[in-house]
This record gives sequence, C-alpha cells and structure tokens, in this order.
Amino acid sequence: MKYYIPLKDLNYRLHKENVERARNDYQRDYSRIFYSTSFRRLQGKMQLLGIRSDKFYRNRLTHSFDVAQIARGIAESLKSNSDLSNVYDNDMYVVEAGALAHDIGNPPFGHHGERILNKIMAGRGGFEGNAQTLRVLNDLEKKLPQAKGLNLTLRTILSVVKYYKTINDNNEKFIYRNHYERIKNKLSGKNVNPRTVDVQIVDLADEIAYAAHDLEDALSLKLFNIDEYMLKISLISFGSACFGRFPLS
Repeated sequence: MKYYIPLKDLNYRLHKENVERARNDYQRDYSRIFYSTSFRRLQGKMQLLGIRSDKFYRNRLTHSFDVAQIARGIAESLKSNSDLSNVYDNDMYVVEAGALAHDIGNPPFGHHGERILNKIMAGRGGFEGNAQTLRVLNDLEKKLPQAKGLNLTLRTILSVVKYYKTINDNNEKFIYRNHYERIKNKLSGKNVNPRTVDVQIVDLADEIAYAAHDLEDALSLKLFNIDEYMLKISLISFGSACFGRFPLS
C-alpha cells in the first residue's frame, strides 16, 4: 500500500475560496466541523448506555472529543518516527477534524436506530451512519451562501471514509453512490488509496475510545463488577485456547 498523501492534490475544495494566511486548509476544516450544528447535536445522541443527566456518562459528543485526543496522540507518534516521515504527510488538524466528524451521521438509538432506518430506506439508497456523515458534511450543513455543505478539503473528507463501497455491492457498510462517484472522480489518476492513513488513525482511535470508556461507564453504573469482568475474560481466553488446540471441524 502506498501511504504517501500529496497535499497539493488533496487540499482541493469543491468550491474555490479565498486563501487565508492565518490558518491552513485543515485548520479551517477543523473549525467548520467544531462549530457546526450537526456536531453540537451529538450531545443528544447515546454512546452505549443512553443519555443520562449525570455528567460522568459519555454521549456521542464527549466520545468524539475522546477520539480526537487519542487520534492526535497516534498522529504525533507517527510524526516522531523518522522512518515514516517520508511516507506520511502528518497534519494534526486533519485527524482531529476526522475524529470530531466521524459520528456526525449516526442516528439516535445507536446501531439499532441505524438498522431500522436502513430497512425503511431499502430501495431508496439505504441508510448507514458513515454514509450519512458524508451527506451531512457535503450536503446538509452550510458554509457558503451559494453552495451546499461545509466545503471541506478532499483530504478531510477522506478522513471519515471508513468504507469506500456502495450499497449496490450488497455491503452492510457503505457510502452513498453520489459521494462514491465524486471521490472516485477526484482521485482519478492519483496514486492514493481512498482509505488513507488519516482515516485509519481515526478508526483505531475510535475503537480504543469506546473499548475503554464504555467499560468504564458500565462499571460506574454497576452493571457488573471488575471481578465478574475478569472472570469472563479468563473464560474467553480459556475457550480460545481449547478450541485452538481442538478445533470443532
């Protein structure tokens, strides 16, 4: 896989704007997502345990801040690795922008809500959280008076494209065809994998965040205790070892 990301090709915006000297393209993208209405609405969406009045428990908004912090740490580690300096053009604002935006398209009621909406929209393009994130950023939000969307750079858009597939390929995870075709056209002739290092960093940070923080929230609610959790982990490890030595087939 070729990881190098040519910034001169991926800082493209669908609609041209005046160049701003004080901030680079990705700082502007970060600010647009941060101040967007759709981002603020994440405070009313559940993470795992539902919306609660107690400030301790996380919602989609606080989760997105967690992911952004972890993603930045991963990107900084890559930046400090001299072996990778020539193959990955690191920009902290890209991965943080992608982290803030990664859940913007997720509906209320979590993945259950996503599945119900996908059934309702069967035959009309379907519904998928990641696909809806692109729709929010590209079509539903507003930045310029004469155009739809936040007019983000292509690199920032790619930082949230976890699945570069369409529903017509019978995929459970997909993006809407119009966005797929737009990305395909812009990447034509460029040696860039649509699943960039940026989105892989965001995806990894997301997994780290929800694995650790959902467990922390569940423990705080006393849904189980740490001894029960450690026992379950031990049983899973024991079962894996047994079936590894004595496969069923």
